[in-house]
Amino acid sequence: MRGHRRGLSARWPHRAGTGYRAAPAHANDPQDDLLALRTQNPAATDYANAVVANDVNLAALHFRYRISGDDPPWRPVQVFDDGSKVYVQFPPRIAQGDMPPLFIIGAPGGKAEIVNYRVRGNTMIVDRLFAAAELPLGAGPQQVVRIIRTDGHG
Repeated sequence: MRGHRRGLSARWPHRAGTGYRAAPAHANDPQDDLLALRTQNPAATDYANAVVANDVNLAALHFRYRISGDDPPWRPVQVFDDGSKVYVQFPPRIAQGDMPPLFIIGAPGGKAEIVNYRVRGNTMIVDRLFAAAELPLGAGPQQVVRIIRTDGHG
């Protein structure tokens, strides 16, 4: 048969007893694969969109922060900056609970200073750099997570 390739059939989808065969499993459309991945992992997609959509230069990101303190379920998984803003990435389950406020440590007068931030997906975006910060949450015994910039500059 001219033009026929072994293992492929133009007659699909498979119907029992008709002789029709399904397309090979590897014949997925790449766009379908991408859609499936986005459906399976919306948090990763939200995070990527939050960073990329804001015209962040990915080559200029600095991963120079250490996370310490308590280990609550909302503890950040990663902190980085782009030279002007700090991005605090929380686990995807943060959407199911409260997000803690962010206090800059070492403000003039030695007091903790609450700062403005916005939240996109599971990422807190702080509009300034800092050397140290705390994320306290809870009544009674508070849980506190510290974020320290490892090069010590703010």
